[in-house]
Amino acid sequence: MFFYSVLDMTQTLSERVALILEELKISQTDLARLARVTRGAVNQWMKAKPGATMKPEAAFELSDKTPYSARWLSIGEGPIYKTVTDAREEKLLEAYRATDERGRLAIHRVAETESQYISGGELKNDVAA
Repeated sequence: MFFYSVLDMTQTLSERVALILEELKISQTDLARLARVTRGAVNQWMKAKPGATMKPEAAFELSDKTPYSARWLSIGEGPIYKTVTDAREEKLLEAYRATDERGRLAIHRVAETESQYISGGELKNDVAA
């Protein structure tokens, strides 16, 4: 398992690809399809020497289809994950920034409470007896 900070810039291309495969629980073939490259290209990424980069075309294809930022995918710099993933999340962030501290605390409490549930209204950690 990989443990890197959100701003870790020391990962090689092969480490970045291994992290993606592990986090997304996909095969190299699946990754090749997402990036619109050959399986051989992914294999080369896995064997890449330090300093190797991912072509921008592949990085942007992956970034469009995954939570990873194109810059991190390509050269290993900057945040691993994209900051905002969709319009709803962006609107929520705008509302959070526009409110005072009391409003921010309320938004935070609701988000924490709701994050305890999965689809169907069940608690994530709810274990049947």
